[in-house]
Amino acid sequence: MDGAMKPLWLPAWKRDKVWSDRFGSYVRGLLGQQFFKPAADWQDQREATDFDFVLTMSRITVACRLRTIGYLARFPYDVTVRATRPSGTPTELDKILAGFASHMLYGFGDDTGDRPRIPRWIILSMDAFRLAYPELTSVKQANSDGSSDFLAFDARELADANCIYAHSTGYFNVAEQLKFAMDGERARP
Repeated sequence: MDGAMKPLWLPAWKRDKVWSDRFGSYVRGLLGQQFFKPAADWQDQREATDFDFVLTMSRITVACRLRTIGYLARFPYDVTVRATRPSGTPTELDKILAGFASHMLYGFGDDTGDRPRIPRWIILSMDAFRLAYPELTSVKQANSDGSSDFLAFDARELADANCIYAHSTGYFNVAEQLKFAMDGERARP
C-alpha cells in the first residue's frame, strides 16, 4: 500500500479507512482554518461578536479522500473519485452527483513523522463540480484489487472550471510537489 502502515488482516476498504482516520484531527483543523474566517472589525463593533470569528453559514458536509504521499510524485494533479463497483453498491461519485457533500477535501497524507499531516490538499466545491461534471475530462482507472474503478480528474481543469474552494500553498507548483514527494519517500523506513 505504497509504504503506508495499514493492517493487512482487514478488508481493503477498512484498511484504507483505518489509515485515513489517523488524519482526523489534522483534517478538522485544516477545515476549520478554511471555513471559519476572522470577523471584520466592523462586525465586532456592530454585531456583538465577542469572539474572533462570525459563524454564518449553511450546513457544510465534506467528503474526504486521502492518498498516501507516494502517489504525489506519480499523480501530482490527479483527483480520483470511486466511480463503479462490481457489486453495484453506490460509489462516492454516485453520492456526489445525487447532491450529497457540499465540499470535498482531497489530499496526500504523510504518516512518516511523529504526527500525521496532509502537506498537499485541495478543497473542492461539489456544487461547482456537479455543474461542471458533464464537460469535465476524466480517465477511468481500475483499482489494483479489482474492488472498484475510479475516475481521475485533472486538478488544473477543476481549477479552470471554478471547482476549487481552497488549496495548500504550492499545490499547483509541480516542481515543489515533486521535491516534497521525493523527500517524503526517502524518509520512509
